[in-house]
Amino acid sequence: MKSNFLSIDQAILRAPSIAAKEPVSAASERYVPVHTTDMVEALQKNGWGIISASEQKVRTPDRQGFQKHIVTFGASALQTYEEIPTIALINSADRTTKYTLLGGIHVFVCTNGLIISKKTLDEVKFKHQDITLEQVTMATERMGFKLRQTAESIDSMRNRELNNIEQIQFATKALEIRYGDIKRSPIGTTTVLEPRREADTQNNLWKIFNRVQENIIRGGQSDHLKDVHGRSLGRSQPIKSIDRDILINTQLWDLAESFKN
Repeated sequence: MKSNFLSIDQAILRAPSIAAKEPVSAASERYVPVHTTDMVEALQKNGWGIISASEQKVRTPDRQGFQKHIVTFGASALQTYEEIPTIALINSADRTTKYTLLGGIHVFVCTNGLIISKKTLDEVKFKHQDITLEQVTMATERMGFKLRQTAESIDSMRNRELNNIEQIQFATKALEIRYGDIKRSPIGTTTVLEPRREADTQNNLWKIFNRVQENIIRGGQSDHLKDVHGRSLGRSQPIKSIDRDILINTQLWDLAESFKN
């Protein structure tokens, strides 16, 4: 996995706002920018490599280059069976975002990025005031220790087989998380449960969770369904918003946890 990590320069190409060194011009004097590049270097020195990077699209030109971005790190030393624990760093230089660390899991076979719910692993947030590299390093070490414990939760999901009724129940609740009302979903439970590769055909909770999550986040599926007015619902759309991605991912994690017993 180490050879697949991105360099900081490659991450900046994917999300130029990572390189912001000054806050957006509208920031107050009290606002102290937390340089993402400094934090990235600190995480890299502690054994965390960059897996991915992206930034939020903005409509106003004055926020371009300062917007919210997310950098996801993995630590090979914490790698388990098919996954590697991750830490997602979220930041901005436009006053909209606290510096945030979120724990997650990166699944190799499908390159899924799962975000662990705050009920399982607390997120860490820092205000843009008096934050130090030492604080970030300590928070990262604590999160890394807790991420090791998630392996037990994943093992429980692998050992939990879901029957057909339970699979439909899981898929229904997942679509409700995505669309609010399942009648607004362009796909049904059978389609959202479809595996995208042979390795995901098993029906244990972990595999069901992974393929439902991937189908919901990536989109691109259609059952040619229509709404109550007879209009086509089209294809499922990918989740591109950072906030929406995190919200749906954490809710799906909670859903999977609720099916363990």
